[in-house]
Amino acid sequence: GRIDARGAALFSLAVLGLVYALTELGQRDAHPSMAVVGVSMLVAVGSLLLFLREETKAADPLIDLMLIRRREFAFTNALNFFYGAGIFGLFSFIPLYAQEAYGMSHEESGILLSPRAVAMMVASIFISMLLPRTGYRKPILFGLVLMVGSLLLLSRGYHDVSIFGLGLSNFVYLSVIVAVTGLAFGTAGPAANNAAIELAPDKIAAITGLRGMFRTLGGTLGTAVVVLVASRASSEASGLQTAFLGLAFVNMVTMALVFGISDKVGAREAVTLAANRATAEAARTAAEASGGPAEGA
Repeated sequence: GRIDARGAALFSLAVLGLVYALTELGQRDAHPSMAVVGVSMLVAVGSLLLFLREETKAADPLIDLMLIRRREFAFTNALNFFYGAGIFGLFSFIPLYAQEAYGMSHEESGILLSPRAVAMMVASIFISMLLPRTGYRKPILFGLVLMVGSLLLLSRGYHDVSIFGLGLSNFVYLSVIVAVTGLAFGTAGPAANNAAIELAPDKIAAITGLRGMFRTLGGTLGTAVVVLVASRASSEASGLQTAFLGLAFVNMVTMALVFGISDKVGAREAVTLAANRATAEAARTAAEASGGPAEGA
């Protein structure tokens, strides 16, 4: 079908207006212009309303509104939006937080991300094999609990921590917390990536794309809000601690959304059916393009 260029432009304008308003509010070198903020917000809201109207009339809409209105999909999309805000809002600022709050060098703050990558990879592989037994909700909830705990610890800004008489350097302490965040992301990620796919096996591509869009949108706005909070605080370290506390609350909200998603892991037949339908649709489209009837039609 044709690309919904008008819908894409309106949606991009809505996101741009909102992000620009948050960026203007986050200025530290000058007072933000409330007129610019107001106009940007009006552009964002107006573009969003026009986008929704456009999608109801477009022959090939950018977003299938059925995948937003249906209860299970609505919960899944909302979950991925807040999940993206909580995850990416944290990961993007760990190196900066290590430098500002703990005085670490650029090399040390960069190395901090290594434990997260290892923990995330191991957890993702392990959880992916267990999904047919656990369902979708338990891994997501467990991952979010780990994320909330990690964010609360980061928001406290503890230094020179001692556990059972064993002193931990700040580098080791932050490395452990970062590893736990990787474990959280690796545990929740596979389930969040696949939830609700079996509800519409003939629209797997649309569901996957929509999920990625909401997660990226949440991450973009979450990052912008963290920048805003950090820039308006007395110091970047204290601002990031406040932002981490807010992200912990966001993850708590996300926990409530988990109970609205489908918990059943789709059978292999659902994926096979989707693949067969996609193949048939491709054959039909090719036949129509060549002017002949599709085989088996």
